[in-house]
Amino acid sequence: MKRYYNSSLFVLLVATLFFASCQYDFEVKPAPEPPPEPGDTLSFSAEIIPIFTAKCVACHGGSQVPDLRADNAYNSIQAMSLVNLAVPADSEIYTWPNPTNTAKHAWKKYSAAEAAKVLFWIEQGALNN
Repeated sequence: MKRYYNSSLFVLLVATLFFASCQYDFEVKPAPEPPPEPGDTLSFSAEIIPIFTAKCVACHGGSQVPDLRADNAYNSIQAMSLVNLAVPADSEIYTWPNPTNTAKHAWKKYSAAEAAKVLFWIEQGALNN
């Protein structure tokens, strides 16, 4: 009888440890945003400013150049020549916070979708629209 009690206790202990070690991640992650379509026209104010607001303004909100607050971002980017229309992929506003860049701007980075939008906006002429 004692042996039966010990084996039941052992099975209960193992089952408890097994189920207690299970963890479920119930966080719903948003689907990745698709890259812009080739025929789309990106709006600086509607598409690019929200990226700067979410990723950049914490540091570049007036106390550090470039000033990427909504009212000043375009003029600051132009004044500092951060856009290279001849070779858009070389534009500093794209390369510094690019997620693939490990040598520069090691803190906040664009997501891959955000980087694609910024590059696409530059390729379209980096308009203040």
